[in-house]
Amino acid sequence: MSRGEHGRMMMGTVRRGSALVALAMVAALLELTGAAPRAQATPLPFDDPERFSLGPNHTLIIGLDDMPYGAGANGSGQLTRPAGSLSSSAELIPLQGLPDGVTATALAAGESHTLVLGSDGIPYAAGSNSNYQLTGVGASATLRPMIGLPAGVKGVDVAAGSTHSLVLGDDGVAYGAGGNAAGQITGSGQRGSLEPLTGLPSGTQVTAIAGGHQHSLVLVSQPGQPARVYGTGTDNLGQLAGAGDRSTLTVLPGQPGDGIWKITAGPNRTAVVTLMGEAFLAGTSGFTQVTGGPADHFAVQVGLGTDHTVVLYQMINAPHLRTLWGYGNNSWRQLGNGSGSPIAGMTQLDLGGAPEPRAIDAGRWGTVMVDADGVLRGMGRNSGFRLTGPTTDATGLRVLDQQPTTPGDTSPTASPNPKVGHISSQLDSGTWLPAGTPAVSRQWLIDGQPIPGATTGYYTPTVDDRGKLLSVRVAVTTRSFFAPATVETTPQVVAGEGQIVNTAPPEITPAGSVRVGRELRARYDAWTGCPSASATKTYQWKRDGAPIPGATADSYTPPPADLGVSLTVEVTCSRPGWDPAAAASVPAEVQLGQFTVQAAVPELPGTVSSGTVLSPTNISTYLNPAPDSRQYEWRLDGVPIATGATLMIDEDTMPVGATIVLQITASRAAYVDHVRTLPAVTVVERALTNTGPPAVTGSAQVGSTLVGSSGAWTPAPDSLAYAWLRDGSVIPGANGASYRLTPQDAHRGIALRVTAGGTGTTPVTATSAVVTVRPGPAPVFAKAKVKVKGKARVGRKLSAKAVRIGLFQPAPTGLTYQWLRGKKPINGATGKRYRLTAADRGKRIRVRVSTVLAGYEVAVVVTKKSAKVR
Repeated sequence: MSRGEHGRMMMGTVRRGSALVALAMVAALLELTGAAPRAQATPLPFDDPERFSLGPNHTLIIGLDDMPYGAGANGSGQLTRPAGSLSSSAELIPLQGLPDGVTATALAAGESHTLVLGSDGIPYAAGSNSNYQLTGVGASATLRPMIGLPAGVKGVDVAAGSTHSLVLGDDGVAYGAGGNAAGQITGSGQRGSLEPLTGLPSGTQVTAIAGGHQHSLVLVSQPGQPARVYGTGTDNLGQLAGAGDRSTLTVLPGQPGDGIWKITAGPNRTAVVTLMGEAFLAGTSGFTQVTGGPADHFAVQVGLGTDHTVVLYQMINAPHLRTLWGYGNNSWRQLGNGSGSPIAGMTQLDLGGAPEPRAIDAGRWGTVMVDADGVLRGMGRNSGFRLTGPTTDATGLRVLDQQPTTPGDTSPTASPNPKVGHISSQLDSGTWLPAGTPAVSRQWLIDGQPIPGATTGYYTPTVDDRGKLLSVRVAVTTRSFFAPATVETTPQVVAGEGQIVNTAPPEITPAGSVRVGRELRARYDAWTGCPSASATKTYQWKRDGAPIPGATADSYTPPPADLGVSLTVEVTCSRPGWDPAAAASVPAEVQLGQFTVQAAVPELPGTVSSGTVLSPTNISTYLNPAPDSRQYEWRLDGVPIATGATLMIDEDTMPVGATIVLQITASRAAYVDHVRTLPAVTVVERALTNTGPPAVTGSAQVGSTLVGSSGAWTPAPDSLAYAWLRDGSVIPGANGASYRLTPQDAHRGIALRVTAGGTGTTPVTATSAVVTVRPGPAPVFAKAKVKVKGKARVGRKLSAKAVRIGLFQPAPTGLTYQWLRGKKPINGATGKRYRLTAADRGKRIRVRVSTVLAGYEVAVVVTKKSAKVR
């Protein structure tokens, strides 16, 4: 009912899982026992029955890739998928849970659990744990390590009963866990960890194990004696050859005496194969030989179903010739042949044209075999899809769906040394198992990513591929119903179509002047294959060999942090489709920076007098870059006297004739100090200087007052004297800061002259700008309208006495008159009175009076018209 339904002879810690080893042991054992062996033959690949197991509800297989797969029922997670997401699988699917790098070396299928022996020697289990058959607590939908093996002991084989599990250790001890209702793991009660099966004589070693529904078998070797089979558990149907129910390992009675080679545990039956190649079945009173097989053959394996038996025979001296025989119930077509009627005697089974069998197994109502090509086939009842494919039962051998295709001895290859613009091809599709005509699909990859449309056997790398990794992913199937295997060729770097060569490395310029703050340039590099029209040069400056972030131009200015480092520049020439080339300059150590002196340097005046503050000009702009700090030292006649940025000249300590010198020291991190001494300054007598002329404000009109300002002087004078000027001449008495304009000033130019004086200084004068004085406003007449006095009759006099001097403000010094006839002046009528003449008859007469006042505008008063002259 599982892989555990097969057992076979092994010595010590010889690796289980190889029929080649098992057959090779036959001769050794016969030599020990003195028996005469039949002719031996070397088995072919895929002979190992431990690579597949047909359970009651699911099937397991170790693929040609050495990984475990399963199909059929998954109601308890025995296919390592949660039962809620997958109740069963109609194709072989990978079992999950083995650690990375661990492969499968043996497996076994129980009623609803799975056992896998890892290449690390650890047994793993998944599925139901209702009887602790997985060890530990709780079911598992992934392969998990079983517990209980002693420290340092590794598993070499596994077998499964319905609800119990067996592990063969490399210490020659059989261990069991799980259900124990019939004593199938010896003792009493279920076990949640692997514990040794008891009852074997001392000095013996277990070399093979097998598990039935509720019984267990072990093959035991003793030095100098034939291997014997022991069993424990139920004997209700003769599983223990009539020894009765046992809860301890007991030698089975009636077994053949020429030594046991292999053991098989069916659901409720037991079979062995002897060293002479004879098959025997256990019954209630010992063992009965299976007869009716082919002549000149010996039995290699026995498979036991519930009520059918299959035997694999091999021709003597022809190990490649094997045939499958069987008999018993065939209602599920588990024996394949014909209508499903029972087969009463041993009969060769029809393989339906499949290659010859290499290994077999039988379950309750089914049979599976691996053919000479390594293909797993099955027939019989297909409940739960344990034989994959459609739900119908397999009436003939059916290939189990989605067996893995596996790479053989050689892998796919591609053209070596791919190059831009040159065709690369997938040269060899490799070898694959099982053998057959490969169906190949391809996908070219660049840096692991699929290249759109590149799915043929050829690909021409483009310019964009240069420097990247080119490979081709090859997917191959060699048989129908097999899952494809995918292999990627070794990635290769795509080379350019040409090679750029540097003939002269770059140089850092200016040579010998690599300093902080100085712009450096990469120059004088020379190349072949790097034309300026189609190639591009890029730059990377490096500090002590490490790239400087952002320093990717042909120029670079070292910051203070570069002081003392080794500076290089690497120039790379790139050209579409060509491999780039790079060249680096000779390293140069970065020295202290030097200030650059600008055109406008600091200056001081040549002479200075008491009370003046000396401050150098251009102090903040004469150096590049700007210094972090400056130090000042002022010296008087060579003796340091001050350290500030300015100096006040004190007549008490700095006499006339003394010399003052300023030395400025500029500093900046990673720069050489810059020291500058300014020319000496001589102390002289203080001189007054007008730095802003006097000014005159106010209305420049007769009668208004002008106000003067003294202007600006350096240094401040001790005294100021004022003189107002009329047309450049001093106005007597006008010596104040203000001046009221008189009539004499009308139409004249007025200015203010200021004389500044001080102790020990020569007086200095400064004159304001000249202002021209306008006349004063005309006098204002007090009355709105006046009339002439007198009778308007020819011969009579009219008078202008109504317009009097006293009625004007200011009062004029005199008045002038002009009599008018209508609007026209009357000739000669310019007096204060006017005698009417005949020419005036019928006319109206009036007089125009004008004021006379020096320096003022003229005021004019015209009287009202007289009555008409009669």
